[in-house]
Amino acid sequence: MQGHKVSLSFCLTDFVDEPTLGSFFFNRVEKYKDQICQIDGILDKSETYGSVKLRSVRVAMQLQTRGITSKDVVAFCSSNTLDNAIPIIGATYLGARVANLEPSLSVRHVRHLLSIVTPKIIFVEESVVNLIDLVVMVFSTGTAGLPKAICHSHYTLLMAASQMHQVCRPEVTFHFITFYWMTAFLTMMLCFKGGTSRVFCRGFFAHEIYKIIEKYKVTTLFTVPILTYTLTNFEHSTRYDTSTVRLVLCDGTSMDPAQIQRINTKFRNAVTCLAYGLTETGLVSMFDIEKDAELAKFNLTSSGKLAPQIQLKIADLSSDQLLGPNERGEICIASPSMMLGYYRGDCTAAFDNNRYLKTGDVGYYDEEGCLYVTDRIKEIFQYQSWHIVPLCIEAVLMEHPAVKDAAVFGIPHGKDGEVPAACVVVDRNHIVSAKDLDKFVADRVAEVEKLRDGITFMEALPKTPNGKVLRYEVRNFVMNSEKK
Repeated sequence: MQGHKVSLSFCLTDFVDEPTLGSFFFNRVEKYKDQICQIDGILDKSETYGSVKLRSVRVAMQLQTRGITSKDVVAFCSSNTLDNAIPIIGATYLGARVANLEPSLSVRHVRHLLSIVTPKIIFVEESVVNLIDLVVMVFSTGTAGLPKAICHSHYTLLMAASQMHQVCRPEVTFHFITFYWMTAFLTMMLCFKGGTSRVFCRGFFAHEIYKIIEKYKVTTLFTVPILTYTLTNFEHSTRYDTSTVRLVLCDGTSMDPAQIQRINTKFRNAVTCLAYGLTETGLVSMFDIEKDAELAKFNLTSSGKLAPQIQLKIADLSSDQLLGPNERGEICIASPSMMLGYYRGDCTAAFDNNRYLKTGDVGYYDEEGCLYVTDRIKEIFQYQSWHIVPLCIEAVLMEHPAVKDAAVFGIPHGKDGEVPAACVVVDRNHIVSAKDLDKFVADRVAEVEKLRDGITFMEALPKTPNGKVLRYEVRNFVMNSEKK
C-alpha cells in the first residue's frame, strides 16, 4: 500500500482490549458461544456465536492451506445471508486484508476497483458466480467520481468499533445494507462487542421490515434517510408492534425535520437521530440517547456530538482559518480510527498540514457541541461570485407536492461562473410543467439562486445503493442533452 499514514497520540490500551481484529472476533465467538449471533429475518433462521466460530475457523484453515497470508487481499461479494460474514471473520484470523464487494453496481466501477486491490481469492455467493465481472468493491461512496479503495488496519477498525460501542449499545440491531458499506461492517463489530444479535434482510419492503421488527423485537434500526420514506408511507404500519424500537439511526448528513417527526410518529418509543461518519474514519458524531435523548429531540437536523477521541475543527473555505461556533466551513477530522491511506494511491492531499482529514463536507457546531453537516464542497458552486448551496434549493423543490426527487447543480456559463439548474423526478400522480416549478422556486429563493439554466425532468435520479444522488452523473446528463 502506498500513500500517507496518519500518526496520532492515542493510547491503544485505553480503548481497545484486543491486539488484532482477528483476536477480537475469535475471543467474542468463544465468549458468547451459546448466544444468538445473527438472524436472517426473511428465512427465519438464526445462528449462535459458537456456530460462527466453528465455521469461520474452518474457512481460516482452508485459506491457510491455499497460501493466504497477512499480505494477501481476500475479497467478498454477497448479499446478506447467514454465510457472508463467515469468510470475512475467518480471513481476519489470518490477518489477511479484507475487501468487501457489492454485487449490484456497474461494470465500470467493478473493473476500476478490482484493478486497484487485485485480490488473491474472491468469495461469492452461488447466484453471482457467473456475474463476477459485475462485482463492485466500494470504499469511498463515489458520489463525486470514481471510488477510492480506503484501507484500515486492525487497530483502526477495533478503535472504530470501540468508539461506536461507547455511544450506541443496542440489544437487537436491524440493518439492510451489505458489507459494501463501512456502516454494515461496524454494525457487525458492534454486535460482537456486546454479544448481541444482528438481524438483516435482503431488499427493502415495508411490510417485511415491520414484520421483522415485531418478530425479533428490534431495539435499534439502522437505515438511511431515503429509505425512511418507505417506512413512513406504509399505510398498514399500525398492524405491527414496534414498541421495542428505542433508536432509529439514520446514516446520513441531512434530513428533513418533518420526516424525522413522521418517523417518530411511527416509532413512538424511539428517538430518531442522524449519525455522521466517513469510510475514512468510521463514526464521527451521533447522539448517545441514554445521555442526550432530549437534546436529540430538540436538534433534529444535528448529527449529534463527537464520538469519543474524535477531534474536529471547522476551516474557512477560502483562507483555511479556524472558525468558531455557528460559523460554516469545511469539517476537518483527526481520529485514532483514521484510515491508513488509499490502496495503491496517494492520499497526501486528503490531509491538511496538521494531519486533519479534509472531509469535503461543509458544516458547523453550536455552543452545545452539536455538529451540523450542511453540504459538500464539491457540490457548492459559484454564480457571479456568490456561493450557491444546492441543498437549499433542493429543499424548496421538495416542498412542491408534485416533486418526488430533485437534484440541483451548476452549469458552466462564461463570466458568470456556473448558473443553477435542476433535475426533477415528478410523482406519477401529479402533472406539473417546468415553467410552473421554475416560478415556484423563484418565488421562494434569493435572486442568485433562481434556476437560470432551467429544469430537466428524469424518470429517476442516478444514486448509490444507499440513496446518495450521483450529482455529477445528473450534471453530465443535462450538459450532454443540451449539446444535442
